[in-house]
Amino acid sequence: MRISSHSLPQVYLQVGVFAALTFLSGGTCQAQAQQTPAATNKLPEVTVIGEVLPDPQSKPVSATFLSSDVVEAFRVKEPQDITRLVPNQFATDSGSRSFGDVYTTRGLANTVFFGAPATTVYVDDVPFGETFTYAQRLSAINSVESFRGPQPTLVGRNAYGGLINIRSRRPTNVFEGEANYSYGSYNANTADAWLMGPLIGDSLGFRIGGQYDSHSGYLRNPKTGASVDDQEHWGVNAGLFWKPADGWEVSLTGSYDEFHDGAPRLTSLDRKTGFYTVSSDVAGKQNRTLNNEALRVSFENKNFKFLSVTSHRGFDLDPYNIDLDFTASPFGSISLTQNQEIWSQEFRFSSNDPKANWQWNTGLYGSTSRIQGSGLRSFNYHQPTTTLTVTQFNQPIPTPFGTFIIPLTARSTSQSDSAISVEQLTTHTLDEKAAAIFGDLSYKGWDPLTIHVGGRLDWVQRSLTRDKSTGGQAVTNTVTSTTIDPVPGFPPFPSPPLNYLTTITPIKEPKQHISLQDEWVHFTPTVGLDLRLNDHILAYAKTTYAFKPGGFSAYADDAKYVPFDEEQTLSTEAGLKTEWLNGKLTANLAWFYNSVKNYQVERSFTTTNYAVFNAARARIYGLEFETRYAICPQLDFLGSFGWTHARLTDYTDPVSGRDLSGTTPPFVPEFDAVAALEFHLEKGFFTRVEYLATGNTKFDDFNRSEFQQGGYGLLSASIGWRAKNWSVSLYGSNLTQEQYYTNMNPEIRTGAVGIPREFGVRVGVKF
Repeated sequence: MRISSHSLPQVYLQVGVFAALTFLSGGTCQAQAQQTPAATNKLPEVTVIGEVLPDPQSKPVSATFLSSDVVEAFRVKEPQDITRLVPNQFATDSGSRSFGDVYTTRGLANTVFFGAPATTVYVDDVPFGETFTYAQRLSAINSVESFRGPQPTLVGRNAYGGLINIRSRRPTNVFEGEANYSYGSYNANTADAWLMGPLIGDSLGFRIGGQYDSHSGYLRNPKTGASVDDQEHWGVNAGLFWKPADGWEVSLTGSYDEFHDGAPRLTSLDRKTGFYTVSSDVAGKQNRTLNNEALRVSFENKNFKFLSVTSHRGFDLDPYNIDLDFTASPFGSISLTQNQEIWSQEFRFSSNDPKANWQWNTGLYGSTSRIQGSGLRSFNYHQPTTTLTVTQFNQPIPTPFGTFIIPLTARSTSQSDSAISVEQLTTHTLDEKAAAIFGDLSYKGWDPLTIHVGGRLDWVQRSLTRDKSTGGQAVTNTVTSTTIDPVPGFPPFPSPPLNYLTTITPIKEPKQHISLQDEWVHFTPTVGLDLRLNDHILAYAKTTYAFKPGGFSAYADDAKYVPFDEEQTLSTEAGLKTEWLNGKLTANLAWFYNSVKNYQVERSFTTTNYAVFNAARARIYGLEFETRYAICPQLDFLGSFGWTHARLTDYTDPVSGRDLSGTTPPFVPEFDAVAALEFHLEKGFFTRVEYLATGNTKFDDFNRSEFQQGGYGLLSASIGWRAKNWSVSLYGSNLTQEQYYTNMNPEIRTGAVGIPREFGVRVGVKF
């Protein structure tokens, strides 16, 4: 088992390289500042269009705001990319475009397949479904808000651990467009374009876009030399935006994406070959489609805002074929299909007078969801056996003097080889109905103190229908050889001829059927306050009692392991938001504490059984820091650091009875950090250096050493020329060729390897 991990000296070396580049850029910055004394030095302003919380820097929440410039610089293409830039937020990468991924925010996570998301994603006021559907490519991004901690009153869908809110660009009465293309290592081709503008004056506008990306696989089969994890995607999106009267807007948007991929980026943890090799005997395949449609109606006047969003999202994975052991041995394979259809309706009402002492927000939400899946597991293995049989018998020997009886001993050896082939088919349907009413109220009449109170009432009903059938056969070939022990004074007795026998034994287990239903009702109160110490410092604190509903595990045979309980957390946070140097520098610090009941943990417990268990208690606390600094007009710095201490304080494995109290929950890194430095001259030259670090991460609740990834850091850089309407750049990622895992599957002892070093060129045009 190989675990790629940085020793501390290696981490310090990479940090030192980054610091050296920072120092050199700072010197150049100083020289340029001397040449242009009139230049201003301030963080760039951003355009905020319809965010859940406009100007989150001034609001009492732990939130990271990413402008379109930051999104472009960090090459954000999907929700998983956003988590890399947010302290104490993390997403695993299964190499399957979100299928099997886990998103964690401050230690609160979704389970892999059967639990509700802890980190909720919204795009243009449309909620995503379960986490395995988060593969959607993003286009024409205007901004991103990422909130940490429970957000019970911001949006309709339950945001138990955090919320990622993404906004796309909206058309104006001016035609705008953008097109980008890049080519890089592993034959990587990426192209995206969008166009928007008016159709009828200021009243009707449109937006249309498309994307295509493909690359050859990172993994190679050492026997054939072929890549196994090639990927290809294309997608289109469009929208109409109608303003029938002052304050009103009606939009109709939709998107469609297709993904045609080879095997997931998984390789055996027990392999003897290179880090990026896999000797699988099964040709992996993944095909998925995503579609999204939404009708959005909004109204705004000087007193209040109103929003109605009707949406539908569809996800279909068919098939998902992988090897069971990722070796050349023909042990078995898995073929999965899974889809989700989710319909939702959301209403929001809020005040719109920022000068009023009373601020309020309320809303209604309802959704229906159906998840259907099937899993076909095929096992092929040989079972050799040897049986020795000793038989004693009397052999009559006729002679002229009569018949003599001689006792003989026969020894028979039977050697059997059973070729066993078994197929297990599991089908399941998970239905969910959910409804919520939420609202909050703020009073700021006691300047500089503002008090916030709010609440949310959720009702969730879930049902499971599950069937499993097992069938197959065992073909047994048996060869029996017999020898007779010699008798003193007699010549050897001849042995009987070899005996050959073939038997076919059918394998069939009784069909299993499970049908369950349950519902959960939970009230989520939240209370907080903020204190404006001066024009540049805001202190805040908040406590929320949040919940994530229970559910059912579709791949557990024993009925007692199928249902799991709801998860609840008492979440408390306190923070400071500050601005310095006339807006050149922002620095935010936050502390949080989560006391969790019935923490949900999902894992396998036999070769074919997989379920969600509940740890009775968990305790999570940590710190996070964010800063942005416009060092000078030519040099900008962005950095963050998050530290999480998470422990399952009361947890007994329900299968083995082993006490696992004190272990770390899976998928929660010990820390994460981001540092990015961009230097750009007025004539268009720019260079950018990024360093992303992730701490030790465990991938099973037993915290076994073979299923951990040590801390590692990724160094990337780019250099190019940016003019008014076009840009060209060279980029390199993972420059130090770090070898690391982004996910591990203890059930089949595989790991998803991180993307190796890549280089490429990118060109873009805007108009």
